[in-house]
Amino acid sequence: MTQVKKVTGSVTPREEQKVLASQKSANIPDYIWAEAKKELKMVKGRFRIYKAGQQGGTHPVTWRKYPPEICPMFSKMMRDGEVYEIPLYAARFINGYDASAKKLNGNIHSCSYAKHGFKMSSGSDLQPSQDGMTESGGGIPVPITAIVQYEKTIGFESLEFGTGIE
Repeated sequence: MTQVKKVTGSVTPREEQKVLASQKSANIPDYIWAEAKKELKMVKGRFRIYKAGQQGGTHPVTWRKYPPEICPMFSKMMRDGEVYEIPLYAARFINGYDASAKKLNGNIHSCSYAKHGFKMSSGSDLQPSQDGMTESGGGIPVPITAIVQYEKTIGFESLEFGTGIE
């Protein structure tokens, strides 16, 4: 059976996080405090490494989302397949999601890398290029080089339901 590791000591104990989140600072806007209060909740899950050749190893996870007045930086060396209890904001970062990134629908693609390929602009309605223009006006369709998908390097699988880890 997998042993549960508590990483709250490397982040901040639950009691201290509540105290930090309740201390309002004059230079931090209220909407940041409200978001932080939701994301300081501890969630339990299994850490995964998806990168080929590194499964079963360890991976450093370091991230600061909020100012130090709210909570300290999350920094932990995590082992593949182990169960951890970490703050919700750290779990979301590992999974490439940020609730405050509204224009990106929350998908920030952290902890992943982009794979490039050919993509047709606006579906199959590709405008012909000027090269190879024929007398009838048709040209040669040219695909656009773009990001076609993101490959995750690490992830955090929730062991709790309804946590909103994404």
